[in-house]
Amino acid sequence: MEKHKLLILIVDSKQEKQASKLIHKISPSMQFVHIGKGTAELAVLDELGVGRAPKAVIWTLIPESLVTKVLDRLNQRLYLDEPNSGIVFTIDLTAVSGLGALQYLTGKEVKNEKS
Repeated sequence: MEKHKLLILIVDSKQEKQASKLIHKISPSMQFVHIGKGTAELAVLDELGVGRAPKAVIWTLIPESLVTKVLDRLNQRLYLDEPNSGIVFTIDLTAVSGLGALQYLTGKEVKNEKS
C-alpha cells in the first residue's frame, strides 16, 4: 500500500475554494477546511508569509507519489513563493488507525494485505 502524507495549506480565506479545487484535481481525497484568524505577532506572520487577513487552513492526505505535483501546482497558481501569499507543508504519516479510517480519508478502496 502506498504511503500518504498529511498536507497542510494556509492561505487567505478568499483563496480557499481555488486551493481546494487545485488539490482535489490531482488527489481527490478528504479535505478538512478551517477558517479563522490567528493570534501570532505581526513579525511572525510576516516571516511565515501569511499576513493578518482571515485564513483558510486545509488539511488533506496526499499519496506520497503525488506530493511534488501538488506542491508545484499550488505554488504556480497561488504564488506561495511571494510574501503574504501563504504556506504549505507536509508531514509524514507513519500509521492511520484502521483500514476503514484510511479508506474514508483517502476516498479510495484499500486492499487488505491479509486477504
